[in-house]
Amino acid sequence: MVYLSRIKGISCQGVKKLLKKINTFDEREYQFIVGRDHEISMFSEYLDNGIIHGKNIWNLYGTGGVGKTTLMQVFRLLASQKDALYILLDSRDFNRTGHDLLKALYRQVKGTSGEFDLEPLLEASVTALQELSAYQKVVLAFDTFEELTGLESWLREHVLKWLPEDVLVLIAGRLPLKGSWLLSPSWRERILPIPIEHLNRKDSFDYLRRCGINLEEQMEHMWYQSKGHPLAISLMAATQWTNGKSVRIFGLNWFYDIAALWLKEVPSKEMRKLVEVASVLQHFNQEMLAYLLNEEIDTDLFDAVTRLSFVQRSEKGWKIHDLMREATCRLLKERTPGYYQHLIEQCAFYYANAILEKSRKANVSWEVMEFLYFLEDGLVRTVKYLADNKKYYWEPLTDFTVSEAQAYVEARMRSKNKVAFKHNDPESGTEVQFALTAEESTYLIKDVDIRAFHELDSRCVHLLRSDEGEIVGIAIIVPLHEGTLLSLEEDPVLRPFLYNLSSSERKRLETLPDRPAGWFMRTLDFCDPGDPSYIGEGFRLESSYLCTGGIFILSPPPTEAVIQGFINWGFEIVPGVTQCHYDSKTPAPYLIVDTRENGLEQYLSRLLHQAGMEWRRHEGIPSAEKPQGPLWSSWNLTQREQEVADLVVEGCSNAEIGNRLFISEMTVKKHLSCILNKVGVKNRGQLIGTFMKQNLNKN
Repeated sequence: MVYLSRIKGISCQGVKKLLKKINTFDEREYQFIVGRDHEISMFSEYLDNGIIHGKNIWNLYGTGGVGKTTLMQVFRLLASQKDALYILLDSRDFNRTGHDLLKALYRQVKGTSGEFDLEPLLEASVTALQELSAYQKVVLAFDTFEELTGLESWLREHVLKWLPEDVLVLIAGRLPLKGSWLLSPSWRERILPIPIEHLNRKDSFDYLRRCGINLEEQMEHMWYQSKGHPLAISLMAATQWTNGKSVRIFGLNWFYDIAALWLKEVPSKEMRKLVEVASVLQHFNQEMLAYLLNEEIDTDLFDAVTRLSFVQRSEKGWKIHDLMREATCRLLKERTPGYYQHLIEQCAFYYANAILEKSRKANVSWEVMEFLYFLEDGLVRTVKYLADNKKYYWEPLTDFTVSEAQAYVEARMRSKNKVAFKHNDPESGTEVQFALTAEESTYLIKDVDIRAFHELDSRCVHLLRSDEGEIVGIAIIVPLHEGTLLSLEEDPVLRPFLYNLSSSERKRLETLPDRPAGWFMRTLDFCDPGDPSYIGEGFRLESSYLCTGGIFILSPPPTEAVIQGFINWGFEIVPGVTQCHYDSKTPAPYLIVDTRENGLEQYLSRLLHQAGMEWRRHEGIPSAEKPQGPLWSSWNLTQREQEVADLVVEGCSNAEIGNRLFISEMTVKKHLSCILNKVGVKNRGQLIGTFMKQNLNKN
């Protein structure tokens, strides 16, 4: 160990005993570190073999309480075991001036205060680091680096620039390095970004077991409540250990501790007001905040909000970190319940207006899911809350993947498992549950001929794949038009519904194939039917059909909880007709949503009324959210090509279009190629220009 003799008043033997005690304590603390194996392994490799791939500036970043400081302390322990010099400078321990930073640095290197003027102190400090690095590993670590904003340039040019390349610099803060750090190739090539993430479910359970918490249901609840945030889960475990009572009873203190920690970043009342309103939304942008507050939002103030460490860029704008969002909403709801309810209603109205505006021009599945969230739909909220971050995507079945889909169906029928979904709504705390027997879990996929449905209409079958390309779910949603009705009369599930229609109702379904009158969901199945992530993907797919100006029909397994869930979602039971195909004896009802003509507005109004909200439709949504109309009739584009073209005009990339329309990126490229040929242009820019010109002429 370095500088043992400088601990005054204690003999050398006493120092060794003290260090032994400290090390024993440290080692015990080390036993509670989980989920950081990769970072620890990298640091150990540096201690053994030196700088990795020329990256000698490691940038550890993540939100407050995510464990950056703890990880830095683990690195300190590992460095001491390898006799490396570990210098840790926490910006909270000295005044934010270059002189005081150097004093703190010199004190750790030399053991004295370094009472020199700035220039000689700078030279002495850098020289000492250069000399020490000649015979031992040297680590220079900065914690809470975001507090050193005004010193970054000085530190970079006067200290870090002159350090030997084998000195490892650790920079830990809430935000990643940017600006001048990345503009210069010389600095950029030396930086290794290391985002510090939340703990996954496995690591969270591992930590809780080490804390003596072993009940599966209790661990599950703590994992969902904390979302794997390290400080949150450790505070919950400490609360449980201290009180020995239910986490739900004592769970709010830690919640507010996290919020208070993050709110230190928010300096003004104006910014806090925006953070509060943004926390009510799942995703936000400047126009949405202006809509909710009914006032203009200063752009500089909005930009300041987006730079907060607990604010993240999202596909739809920005989002507040889940823990911060929920803590802020709870505080808002407790302090000003009337104002909170007003914001909830405004959010619901915003998305209702957006659905009406966009539904005939673009896919509105995302808007539908957000709309349902604000209607206090417990199942939708719970599924969104529990869904993991793993990526899945729907793709249409092709001739090349039919056999793969058939293999999935055969495997599912061989491996029937009962389903027990039982979780708490994160907002109300009420229990959300449904259960299916092993037989019921395969009702929607039994006797399904994948190839026959694919040949009936190529739009029928969709495959849900994981990032690894594995099929984890399948959906059969049949378009209703003149080309499918005769075949569907032979389908054992839909046959009773079609035979019960009057001649005039049947006639309304006999539309042209490119303009279906509606959709019949024959199958929605997942390899694990109770997995919240899969259920969420199913919701997204169904939502893309709900508000398309047609009818949407399904006949779910005849279990009360499942049927009630669809009723809560705005479906209505078709009176006087059922089918008994699933088990040959139990009648299963048909459920329908009809959004033809004025049906969409009635559907949205019905859902809002169920939630106790009386909606007066606003004509239009904020201009920045309002898309251009589909002026593609001159070029005879199909409905799907029009949807793709509209999203190109909105500025979406191929990947974003695929996500919005639930099709693969390759399919987007094929549609785009057809669109360019039909319109007679060579690229996206010319397509947008042609659209704008026609739009101008029409106006």
